[in-house]
Amino acid sequence: MAVVRDGEIVHLAGYGIANPAGDPVTPQTPFLLASLSKSMTSVAVMQLVEQGLVELDAPIQDYLPWFMPDTPITVRQLLNQTSGLDELDGYERNLDPGGPDGLEQSIRRLAETELNRPPGSAFEYSNSNADTLGLLIQTATGQPYGDTMAANVFAPLGMTHTGYHYDPARTAGDLAVGHVSDGQGKYRIRRVDRDADEFGYGGIHTTVEDLYLWDQNFYTSRIGTEGFNALMLTQGTNNNGTKLGYAFGLDIGDHLLWDDMTRNYTSHLRDELFGRAGVGPADVQVAEIYDETTATTTVPLG
Repeated sequence: MAVVRDGEIVHLAGYGIANPAGDPVTPQTPFLLASLSKSMTSVAVMQLVEQGLVELDAPIQDYLPWFMPDTPITVRQLLNQTSGLDELDGYERNLDPGGPDGLEQSIRRLAETELNRPPGSAFEYSNSNADTLGLLIQTATGQPYGDTMAANVFAPLGMTHTGYHYDPARTAGDLAVGHVSDGQGKYRIRRVDRDADEFGYGGIHTTVEDLYLWDQNFYTSRIGTEGFNALMLTQGTNNNGTKLGYAFGLDIGDHLLWDDMTRNYTSHLRDELFGRAGVGPADVQVAEIYDETTATTTVPLG
C-alpha cells in the first residue's frame, strides 16, 4: 500500500503473503494488474491521437479494414466501452493462446461475432474493447504492442519494474501468485496467469512503487501535452447524450466510503478516478483516489 499526500509518499508498506510459500508482500512485490491495464492501454492510444497517427472519432475500420466492415465503431466508443461488443465474449477470449500473433488472431475471431447493440447506444464493459485498441496500437506503430507500451508509457514515467513479461531480473521481488487456503493451514495456487499476455485488457505486472509513478502522471502530466489528462478523464456519453460514469479506461464519479468513526457511509471524496480489476485471492485490486480537499491519493495494492 502507498498513501500519497501532496505528491509525496507518506506511507509505504506491504501486507499479507505473496504466494503459497508464505513469502511476505513488500512494496517491491510485483502484482498482475489485470484490468487496470486498460487505463494504460488508453493512455497509449491517446498518445497516438496526439501524434496524429489515430483519430479519436474515426471508425476502427480505418485502421483495421477487415474488422466488422459494415458496422462502424469509433476509437472513442472502444475507449468508452460503448462499442456494442459483447461482455461475455470478452471474457471467453481470455482463454485464447498467447504468442506473437495471438492478439491479431483473437481480434480476427472477434470480427466474426455479432454486436449486442448498436455502437454508442449503451455502456457495456468488455475486454474486447481494450484488446481491439491493443491491436490498433500495434497496427499504428508497426511495433509489437508490449514494446510500444514499454517505450511510450513505462519508460517515460520511470516505471522500471513494470512490463507485460514477468522478468525476475527486471522486478525487485518475486511475483505475487493468486492462492487460496487448502483448509489445512496451507495454501495452494488458485490459478497461473500467462506470462506472455500482451493483449490490451490485462497482463501488466507492476509494483506499488511504480504504480505511484503512474498515478502521479495524472497530476504532473509527464507524458502527454497540455489537456491530455483532461481528455483522458472526460466522461463518455451515449448517442442520446447521457453521461457515463466511465472515461478512457477509468471509472469516474462520486463514491460512498465507509467511515469507522460514524459507522456510516460518507461521500466527502470528489472527482475520484478508479481502475477496474478482477477480484480474487492475491490478485490485484487497485483504487486510485484523489481527495480534492486534502490532496491525498491512496493506492491500495493487494
